[in-house]
Amino acid sequence: MEKSLFKKKPWEKTAFSKSEFWDESYAQRPFELRVPGDALKDDIIAGIIAKESNPESKILDLGCGMGHCSLKLSKLGKVFGVDYSRKAIETAKKHVNAEFKVAKAEHLPFKNEFFDFIVAKDLIEHVPNDLKVLKEIERVAKRNAKVIIYAPFDLNKFSYSTEFIVKKIFDYSLDPEVGHLRRYTPESLSRLLKKSGLKPGEFFYCVHYALGAVALASVLGFRKVKSRKQGIKGFKLYALKTAFKILETFGRAEQALLKKTPGAGFFIIAEKG
Repeated sequence: MEKSLFKKKPWEKTAFSKSEFWDESYAQRPFELRVPGDALKDDIIAGIIAKESNPESKILDLGCGMGHCSLKLSKLGKVFGVDYSRKAIETAKKHVNAEFKVAKAEHLPFKNEFFDFIVAKDLIEHVPNDLKVLKEIERVAKRNAKVIIYAPFDLNKFSYSTEFIVKKIFDYSLDPEVGHLRRYTPESLSRLLKKSGLKPGEFFYCVHYALGAVALASVLGFRKVKSRKQGIKGFKLYALKTAFKILETFGRAEQALLKKTPGAGFFIIAEKG
């Protein structure tokens, strides 16, 4: 397991360990405003699953948030979404035809060998015991099931990303603000997957300069919105959606060119042997 970023305060005593923190965070986010980096990840995940799924495939979207990825996956099979935040699940139920549950990733409310595909995007870096979560994923995965994981890349390693530049110049990272307990490399995550009983396979990088800049701006922007206790509406929402679309175009071009070079995060596709 990677070393925790919260050295002074145990995870159990941080705001991120409380569902109320995430409820308040999701309450400030309009469903229709999807950060381009997350939209790209959703498309990548859907593309991987679409190659092998059928209408009867059971797909778990673990840490589903408000259901954006679940919405895309619902066209590919039977989707089950799980999140720690009740507010996120309430929003997901309004927008997506899937089965949603409020639960912790360490204790999934499903029987053994239930899913054909499991997605864990932007999840394991948030939980206090990442190995326990991966073992739980292994438990509910069918034999030969595909497990798709996205995790943030180690900022101590060189990468072609806005996050790396900001860290080097300003010694600033979003990690403490967004609840990242740790970061990974493909090698360290592969070792963890093997310990859990899963077999790591293909990996590739994602989110470089354009989408990394959007992620940084989004977190700082939502922090400001949250402090004012108001949502994003009207012209501001329209302007943000337009800007996000433009930056998403650049981000997708970067992904096509730089998927083999380290970025802000990476995907690993694993299997249950």
